[in-house]
Amino acid sequence: MSVGRVAVGRTAMFCCDLQDKFRPSIRHFPAVLSNANRMLQSAKILEIPLLVTEQYPKGLGETCNELDISGCSIRCSKTKFSMVVPEVESFIKEHPDMKSIVLFGIEAHVCVQTTALDLLSKGLDVHVVVDATSSRTDTDRFFCFPADETSGSVPDNQREYDPGSGGGLLPSPLQAAPEDHQNRGRGHQTATVPHVVASSFMF
Repeated sequence: MSVGRVAVGRTAMFCCDLQDKFRPSIRHFPAVLSNANRMLQSAKILEIPLLVTEQYPKGLGETCNELDISGCSIRCSKTKFSMVVPEVESFIKEHPDMKSIVLFGIEAHVCVQTTALDLLSKGLDVHVVVDATSSRTDTDRFFCFPADETSGSVPDNQREYDPGSGGGLLPSPLQAAPEDHQNRGRGHQTATVPHVVASSFMF
């Protein structure tokens, strides 16, 4: 069973609601910001489009100053859980060759999970960066994307990263989801639940 590759030319990065007002209440927030910055740096180096959302910024503030989101393709506010707002919908439609989304932010069990499910429904592979994603409690953080071995899941470190010419193993001990249906619209197999990866998989 093959599990989706992350090819630079067919990938976008989604940063979900990493805003200053959440700082006191989100578990492991400093580490999440540090790992999120690693993802943002890799997006710049590899020229991967970056999409950033902010949940009701008038009340919850803007994206944390520690995060360099300059040069992002889209930065937009939202008042619903999912990042798939009209601006993001338009971006997806304008990039029909896009296959994979690298997703991280907060909260894992609400906005990130809802975004992942919406993207999966559009035939995209979704790779959730678990060490750049968190919630108010560790329970919500760790169990929002359960990987069930009995469903045919494979170890995440068996998947490949393909930067366009060659690839390498993804160094994460977590479980990845199976690819178990064919998405005819985009012409490739896609998972029905998100893959989970560590931020180090981009390097």
